[in-house]
Amino acid sequence: MSATASSVKKKRKNSPGNRTDLGWEHGTEVDSESKKVRCKYCGVVRAGGVYRLKHHLAGTGCNVERRLQVPDDVKHKFRVLLQANA
Repeated sequence: MSATASSVKKKRKNSPGNRTDLGWEHGTEVDSESKKVRCKYCGVVRAGGVYRLKHHLAGTGCNVERRLQVPDDVKHKFRVLLQANA
């Protein structure tokens, strides 16, 4: 293995500086070690990372509480996204 191949590491999809998941447009990281994320709409802080945030945004009730502050278009967007990934 060459020196350049070993020094170049692929970043995780949700590592700081490489946030490509759509959920990060609607939440901010509070604590990376416990994967706590704050919803930009209602301010609730939850552990579980962007996965739980997406369920919160979709209003699925899957280990998260539903909130009325999340706009309907955002709820719909994340419901469709989660159904496609199921």
